[in-house]
Amino acid sequence: FDPALQVFGGDQVALEVPQDTLRAGTDYHLTLITSQGSSLPVTSSLTFTTGRSELVATIEGGDRSVWRDDAGVLIDASASYDPDGDPVEFEWVCFSGEERSTFSPCR
Repeated sequence: FDPALQVFGGDQVALEVPQDTLRAGTDYHLTLITSQGSSLPVTSSLTFTTGRSELVATIEGGDRSVWRDDAGVLIDASASYDPDGDPVEFEWVCFSGEERSTFSPCR
């Protein structure tokens, strides 16, 4: 989105900004200038901030699975994403049984 976007002339009563052109977490300032013939222009301004979308965290197979103790395990979160298109960082934390007070490698 061009921060100095200017639309001149015509009879446009609305300004449409295409989807995915505004950056999330950014303040934007718009000014409407109206005029009629030779009269002085009248302005109205609007300031708005675009918000960030919630991250989508997805683990393939749901939130509960059973594996044999002699089998390897692959947990896939590749379907997770940021709707705003920013990079996503992953951190895996594991605990075993009901002991949730300490995080350590699962055994």
